[in-house]
Amino acid sequence: MEAKDKDPRIFTEKITGDIKKGQAIYKDVCSDCHRDKGIGGKGTGVTFSRPRDEEILAPAIGNSAFLASASDQMIKQIIMTGRESTPMVSAASMGIGEEDVNNVVSYLRSLASSDNESLSLTSKSDDAVITFESSYSIEETIESIKQAAQGYNFRYIREQTLDHGFVDKTQESNKQYLIYFCNFTCNYSA
Repeated sequence: MEAKDKDPRIFTEKITGDIKKGQAIYKDVCSDCHRDKGIGGKGTGVTFSRPRDEEILAPAIGNSAFLASASDQMIKQIIMTGRESTPMVSAASMGIGEEDVNNVVSYLRSLASSDNESLSLTSKSDDAVITFESSYSIEETIESIKQAAQGYNFRYIREQTLDHGFVDKTQESNKQYLIYFCNFTCNYSA
């Protein structure tokens, strides 16, 4: 089955690849935006609040929190398809095949164990996602999260479905969302 046919929310199989080859590909293709070891661009993601070299800054994909929450298949899917409305294009459009994508995923996964192992949020089970049934609606939950973040001096930026950009807009799940927010105060203190 091709990567585009796999739903990264469901498939949790581990990807194996050559870490050294993945590191070389990452350095050549990915590090200009995601920087060395996946630390990401400076500042926040999508922002127009102050002058920057780029309107959209690449996220930190090498940190333990991201790597603990994203399955190998999800990372692979992102690389294979690119991200809509961002500078990140698909691997195929850059001439990168599936084997090399697997190598990059293996390299990224190695970053979590290199120096951030103590920060890992995953349990020792093979579950890639923690689920919790709530008596609140998704709208109420999102609103509560936004209010809680604002209570800690964070600014709400936007929300989108988890699978936005992976599937046709009409097939997006309305049960899983990403909520973007940032504390701009810490950006000004640097």
